[in-house]
This record gives sequence, structure tokens and C-alpha cells, in this order.
Amino acid sequence: MGQKAYLVLEDGSYYEGLLCGAEIGTSGEAVFFQNLTSFNDVLTDPAAAGKIYAIDQLPQNEENEAQSDNLWASGLILPYTDEEINDYFDANGTPALVVENIDELCQKLRQKSQTAVIIKDLVEGQTIIKTTVKYDHIDFVKQVTTEEEYTLSPDGEPVAKVVLLDLGVRQDLVDKLLACDVQVTVVPASTSASDILTKKPDGLVVSGGPGNPERLRYVYDTLCQLVGSCPIFACALGCQMIAAAFSVKSYKMPLRHNGTADVRYKDRYETHLVTQNSSYAINCERIRYGLNIAACMADDDTVAALGHDMLPITGLDYYGEEDTSACSFNALLKGFVGSLKKN
Repeated sequence: MGQKAYLVLEDGSYYEGLLCGAEIGTSGEAVFFQNLTSFNDVLTDPAAAGKIYAIDQLPQNEENEAQSDNLWASGLILPYTDEEINDYFDANGTPALVVENIDELCQKLRQKSQTAVIIKDLVEGQTIIKTTVKYDHIDFVKQVTTEEEYTLSPDGEPVAKVVLLDLGVRQDLVDKLLACDVQVTVVPASTSASDILTKKPDGLVVSGGPGNPERLRYVYDTLCQLVGSCPIFACALGCQMIAAAFSVKSYKMPLRHNGTADVRYKDRYETHLVTQNSSYAINCERIRYGLNIAACMADDDTVAALGHDMLPITGLDYYGEEDTSACSFNALLKGFVGSLKKN
């Protein structure tokens, strides 16, 4: 176990603990993450950029594959640790803090996420937190998007080709598209609409990613020009950006789903399990211009999925668990691919 260190929050409170992993200071938005099933899956998700996750129990499943080549999370707060976990964080250059009163911290972050720093010197931390740039004000997409375009082809003959606008793509989204025999050309988030259209894609996929949708004016400009040009499948942050293209803003929630939650589609009685990793929600009161709400989160009735009355748009403000229901992430993605085959 490492040296004594502190988690200092923007409300002035702090929590003492012991560092494990990389012994460096860090800052980010401290959030409570519910039902963490795998360090690999969550912390390598580009949507984790800029976040310090607090969890009240260690994951039971470490078999999940990494979602990118980097560990994007700014840090982790744990109830306890072991040598294997220490080595994992140390190898990835990520600081983690073990605190005894983790339940109190998680309860506080359940109510509202906060800007935070992990630091060895408490006095220095209390000074730094006053000038730390808030999560909302940073464009994290520029940090996580691919620097260069690349194309991946399925094992068999492609049934369609899509352009994937990378706002922070998870590897499992690419894998699911390839498994549907789709050729995927991944492009940086800054790619213009004209450059995308010159590729003559059968469809457009907009990935999830980290941060505030209002910081992504360049993505907004691109999507405004692409809506209606081809079928669109958008998830998480990508879904929020599709809403923005229809002048529907997203807003910061005091408590947003970071972890697993239940979704209920409006034409069905049952719910099914999904994963979210966002601090923002689409403003349901401003839905307009043919957009419609296809599903809501079961616990707080926030927007979970969007459709359109006339245009081929599928927007899911979540990622999929391994679910077999007809309206699961996998089923809707396959439906999108099926629409490409018919074009």
C-alpha cells in the first residue's frame, strides 16, 4: 500500500486514504458508479475520461475485454485493494485511493457529482480545488477521438459500409458492427460532413464519448448537414448530439446514471438492463421537428432512446448489456444494419 493521500471535493470536504497504483496527483469529476462489473470495461471506456469513480464494492468479474488501448479514467476511490489491483493501476499510470468511510462518500456522490482532486498534500489540494477547471468546461472528445481515419472489414463479404464518427468509440460497438458483416470506416470527431459524404456510406454511426455536448459545436455542425442523407445510428453522447442537431439541448443532472439501469420502451411493458456513463440527459420537454421519445429510463423517466417520425434515425442514450429482448441494444443495432441492406 502507498502513502497517505486525500480526495478533496469542491464543497470543501475531504477524505483521507492510502494511495495505490500510480502515486501521482489527479483531478476530475468524482462520480458514484453503480454495479461496476469490470475495471477493464469501465475504465478503458473513453467516456470515462475526466472522471474519478467511487465504488463501494470491488468488481466480481474481471473477464471483460478492454474497450480501448488506454485507461481513460482520472482515478478511482476504493473500499479496499489487493496486490493484483495495485499492479493493474500502477501499470496503467492511474492513481487510486483506498478510504475507510467509502459509504459516506458514495452516498454524497449519489446526490451530486463534484469536481475533485486526489493529492498527497491536503493544504495544497484545498487550494488547487478552488481553481480546478470543471468537467463541463472541457472538450474531452478531442482527447479521446482517433487521430487518423482507418477502415475495418468483416471476415465475410460486407453487406454494407458505414462511417463511424468517433466521439470516443468503445471497441464493442465496432465488434458488433463487424459481426453484422458491416465495413466500418472510423473517422475523427472533427471530420466535416463533406468529407463523410464523399465516402458514400450506406449509413452513419455516431459513437458515445465523454463530456458536455455543448462543447462540441464542430460535431453539431457536421450532424446538421448529415441528417437525412442516410440512416443514422447514434449511442450515448452521439444520441445527445443527434438531439442537438434538432435544436434539443441536453442538461447536466445532479445525479446521472453511471452504471447499470433499467430502460422501458413506450410500446412495451417489460424493462431491460443497459449501461450509461454520462452526466447529461436530453431535455424531454424540448423534443421537436419530428423527433420522438422511444424509451425512458425506468427510475427517473429521462430520455433513453430517440426515433424520428420520417427519417431513419435510431438514437440510444446508453450502451447495451447482453440482453435478448426485441428492443435491446443488439436488436436495434441489427435493425439498423438491416435497413442498410434494403437501400
